[in-house]
Amino acid sequence: MKYPLQLTPISHVRLKLPSNKIVEIPRVQTTFKVWSGNNDFDAYGNKTVLSIKGKPAFAELIILKIFQSEGWGGVWVDTFQNKYRTEYFPKNEVGVPAEQDKLIETIRAKAKKNKGCWDIFCWKDSEIIFAESKRRGRDRIRNTQLQWLESSLEYGLSLDSFLIVEWSAV
Repeated sequence: MKYPLQLTPISHVRLKLPSNKIVEIPRVQTTFKVWSGNNDFDAYGNKTVLSIKGKPAFAELIILKIFQSEGWGGVWVDTFQNKYRTEYFPKNEVGVPAEQDKLIETIRAKAKKNKGCWDIFCWKDSEIIFAESKRRGRDRIRNTQLQWLESSLEYGLSLDSFLIVEWSAV
């Protein structure tokens, strides 16, 4: 798997799937700059607002922008509002190509849950990556995300089709 240079994995995270199988998922650790501008906007339930190129963004969107800068298509999978997004300031809603939509719907049906899809879904040529944004020391993989991962692996995706982006704010 050819990850974006800035998101090249440096280690792995061991996860126990619902079936008790242990897997190792690639992980990268990075830092993002905290937004220091005007804060009179919807921060989506008090999410940390970060800065990318002088504009506010959430970590999920910064990760998406890194993939996009290297030619990947992709979206932030906003599972709480059941939408795909590429921006939040201003907020948008986008679709995904039919082939990618079919993949997500097939995995959702296999997982028997609407929740759990990893935060960022990217594609380039025949490669697929689901990336999960986790703030270092404050966030962890949830059971629904483990179920999504297991269902994705059963579908036929490989372990390197997943990436945990562990970030801290500076």
